[in-house]
Amino acid sequence: MRGVSVRGRAGGDRLADLEREVRGLIRDLATARADLADRETEDARRTEKLLLSLVEVADAFERVFDYLGEREDELPDPAKGWVANFRTVHRMLSNVLTGQGVTPIQTPSRRFDPRVHQAIETVADDALPEGTVVRELARGYAWGDRVLRKTQAVVVGRGPARTGGPGDEGASEGPWGD
Repeated sequence: MRGVSVRGRAGGDRLADLEREVRGLIRDLATARADLADRETEDARRTEKLLLSLVEVADAFERVFDYLGEREDELPDPAKGWVANFRTVHRMLSNVLTGQGVTPIQTPSRRFDPRVHQAIETVADDALPEGTVVRELARGYAWGDRVLRKTQAVVVGRGPARTGGPGDEGASEGPWGD
């Protein structure tokens, strides 16, 4: 018997229906995966933005503490209490950032790395090699393997001292200036 029986034909139709359904499910899965990847990317972008905002708040606390410096001893007792409370809040904020994987980028006496540093100014210093970061103007931060904010730095350069911006060139030894 060479022909297909009615029962075989119905089975073939069912198989074709299942194949169409499987192809549809595969398309749906691909769409769902793409949507999930888009959401994950957007969530990471939002998280990065939030963490950067929190870093800015932590920096503001540090600027206040730097300004107070040794003047803190001269403050009246109630103001000293406020400063102590602000230090506690700063410590709590720092713990939150650390818990989320945010770490400061280490730069003093390191080689300039354009991936993690922004040269704001260059200075002449014959005692140090060209491209050495000599001072941090604003601390940089990393979140895992991503740079949240580059360190703004003063860098040893040859020739006249200058100020610069994001396009400054420099030597690169490692992702975190090692």
